[in-house]
Amino acid sequence: MTNHNPTNRSSCYYIPTIVSRIMRNSGKHILIRGGIRMHPLLNYDHHLGNTFHPWRFYDGLSNYGSTRSMLFLKGPFPFLNTDISFKRVKYGSGTRAQYGPSYSGHTGLADYTGWNTLILQQRATVDDKIILGAMSKNEGKLESVQSYDSEIVSVGAMQKTISSKGTGEFPKQVWKFKEQYPEQYKELFEKHGWVVTNNAQVYSMSYNGLTGNELKNSIRKDFQKEIEATRSKNNVAASKPLEALVKAMNNKEFQEMQVLDFIDRLHKQVLPIKPIGFESYTLDDYLKSNFGKAVVLDQHVNRPGYVKADFGKALEHLFTKYPDLSKDPAKWGPNREKYEAELVDYYGTHRRMTDAAKRYSEVKNEF
Repeated sequence: MTNHNPTNRSSCYYIPTIVSRIMRNSGKHILIRGGIRMHPLLNYDHHLGNTFHPWRFYDGLSNYGSTRSMLFLKGPFPFLNTDISFKRVKYGSGTRAQYGPSYSGHTGLADYTGWNTLILQQRATVDDKIILGAMSKNEGKLESVQSYDSEIVSVGAMQKTISSKGTGEFPKQVWKFKEQYPEQYKELFEKHGWVVTNNAQVYSMSYNGLTGNELKNSIRKDFQKEIEATRSKNNVAASKPLEALVKAMNNKEFQEMQVLDFIDRLHKQVLPIKPIGFESYTLDDYLKSNFGKAVVLDQHVNRPGYVKADFGKALEHLFTKYPDLSKDPAKWGPNREKYEAELVDYYGTHRRMTDAAKRYSEVKNEF
């Protein structure tokens, strides 16, 4: 920033910083999305005259706000690195053990910075934010990418996958992104070797012409034994195919799409479910609390096929305990909250899924 105008005291200089990184004395990084507005009379660095150098300036920044919120990270922001590190992960045991790369990400659903915008635009509600935020500890981060189980790769907070055949929910999501943001798709995916196709509503992805098991093996080949590299102390290495996906997941529009997909799942797939044995009513009829809705969404993301049966068994347990209680939740009267709490507590700890009780406790602790 140059050519300060001392006569124009009311103006401000806007420094665009789509993503800027400034090292603090404590060793942490500060991430600024958007830009910083500076008063023109500030002397930012007397050693540098009228020129502003973002990487040299920090003390003044603490006194002046950015145009958007600041997010303090525990480590360097991966989008700024040319070489993202992936941890070598073991999946399974014995002769069936598989190894592959994993990147955990850093932004949970509760930490998503666009919530207020979505709520103001009426594309999300405060309740949506509470529900997704409550279950965020049980889900992946928005930037998470891994390739070590039966699928080629799992991506994002909902861990959408590219299956071993190259198809799946993630290609479908990327196709949707391509249609909405064609130029960003080219920059984030095609430019780095990833291509999505749609053949009669069957969505698939390839990387530099590879797909299926050939792509899976290519991604994992450098992670099959203990990594011998300069960073082998942490057993991590680079992965060009997955690095591109991590950077794509840092895209503001793609993160927004992930959050909106979660919201759609809750309202269009989960709450309309009719539990087995009680098909006259939906989960939305039985669950009025955000807590209960978070618990069923938690199972649906991981074991969607079990929700209607497991919730039906929880209802059977409730009505066995209270035989005179109406099957119609609208007639539960002043004790409705009590009945719902008992229903959710039984359902939450008896769901058929990995670590059901632990996951239930994580959600419960948020309320």
